[in-house]
Amino acid sequence: MPPLSSHQRPWLLLWCIVLLVCWQPPSMNLPPSNHLQLPLYQHQLRNYEGTGVKRGERSWGGGGAARPIILTAHAAPIAATDNFATPCSEESTIFERWSDPATWGGGPIPGQGEQAGANVTIPCGKTVLLDMSPVVLTLLHIQGVLMVQDGPSLPLVQLNASFVLLQGRLAIGAQQQHFSQRAVIALTPNPNARAPLLFSSAAPADERNPRNLGHKALAVIGGQLDLHGMPGGASTPSWCQLARTAPAGTASLLVDADVSAWPVGGLIAVSSTDYNAEQAEELSITAVTTFPNGTSLLTLSRPLSYSHFGDPLGVPDGFGGYINERAEVALLSRTVTITSTPEASPYEKEGGHVSVYFTQRAQVVEGVDRREGEEGK
Repeated sequence: MPPLSSHQRPWLLLWCIVLLVCWQPPSMNLPPSNHLQLPLYQHQLRNYEGTGVKRGERSWGGGGAARPIILTAHAAPIAATDNFATPCSEESTIFERWSDPATWGGGPIPGQGEQAGANVTIPCGKTVLLDMSPVVLTLLHIQGVLMVQDGPSLPLVQLNASFVLLQGRLAIGAQQQHFSQRAVIALTPNPNARAPLLFSSAAPADERNPRNLGHKALAVIGGQLDLHGMPGGASTPSWCQLARTAPAGTASLLVDADVSAWPVGGLIAVSSTDYNAEQAEELSITAVTTFPNGTSLLTLSRPLSYSHFGDPLGVPDGFGGYINERAEVALLSRTVTITSTPEASPYEKEGGHVSVYFTQRAQVVEGVDRREGEEGK
């Protein structure tokens, strides 16, 4: 091919530019991405607020910042065959007591005696105050509001259920006043419902639904968790650090924060400051004394087995301070617990699950001890 003349080169360049601008790649017919096809609901976990959350029996986080709980968020739209009712937007300011037969139309009170293991629905527009314990159910469908009584007359509220479907609101404590007693939601096994166990809004609560929401599950579908279980409220520090070294054999800890709201009898963890991580310890609080300088003295249920460093090292960090190697002290106790009942083999490794679907409401979970999950998931 002869070389292009000086008159031909500009025309060739122009044609190349036209081809680049006008050319379109052929369609590859890629399947739509499930991550992009979100329905018209807010499913992202930014709608979830959580602080002071302890996940698992022995896990606790440092850093002092908000540590949101990890909930399962499902973005696939509900099929028409699932037939779930529209989430309730009505809330009654007049509550009815669980212990009052009138709440149940004059019939027997569910959850105790011969009514243990009953299926219960709290309809939209109705607010029920759980004022008795224990309450044992199979299925609990909350379309309205279920609140938990808080007061010294009921130091422990225990709610056992194989499955909880939340389309209304479940409230334990409040943002302004965290729950002061102890509330436990235990997700229990149901040998008769190990197959897909679920609701259709147009069918009785004990009938099945094609959508499998799990076993030993608390499923939020358009509803709201409103749980506040940090002793002393959201302003209470969930952890702090030693203000001085605590030698082995000492039965007290001086910490660098006001922890007057930490409860007597509460469980704390003290991190190891040795090369051996097994020197972390768990102890109970028997007394709390606060001082004007903002420190607190924790009296312990037993002497420390190991020494825990609590003094600033005299080595500059290069930023005008000193290296901080002090032991952390964390409050493990919470006033609200979501747990699951263990089972015999072959289901001993299946725990409970909390999942959130199809909701535009913020899920507020503060200071909740969650002891759930399934091995390998």
